Amino acid sequence: MRHQRGVASRTIAIWVAVVAIVGIAVAIAMGSAGGRTAQDISSAFGNPTITGSALPPLTDPASDPALGMTAPTVTGTSASGATTTIGPSANPKLVVFLAHWCPHCRAEVPRIVAYMNSGQAP
Repeated sequence: MRHQRGVASRTIAIWVAVVAIVGIAVAIAMGSAGGRTAQDISSAFGNPTITGSALPPLTDPASDPALGMTAPTVTGTSASGATTTIGPSANPKLVVFLAHWCPHCRAEVPRIVAYMNSGQAP
C-alpha cells in the first residue's frame, strides 16, 4: 500500500511539473509576440482601404467561384511609410502575410521566393 502511494505521488508531481512547464512556455510565447494591439498597429501604419467587391468564399476547391473575378484593391502604408497598393494588373500576384519575429515565417520566405522563381506558380 505504501509503495502505491509513492508511485501516485510521483505521478502527480510529474504531471504538475509538465503543466507548469507548458504554462511557462505559453507565457514566454505570448510575451515574445510583442504585445502590440490593433490600435498600436493602426497608429503606426494607418488603416488600409479596400475597394472593389469581396471574393466569394471557397467551399469547393474543384469549383472556385472566384475564378476569373477581379480581386479587390488594397491600399495602405508600408513599414517605411510609403503608400503601397495591391490591385489588379496583367501579372499574377502572390500576397504573403507573415510575422517578422516568427522563425517559422522567416524560414518560409526563401521557399516562397524559390517557388515564385521556379516558373511553376500558376
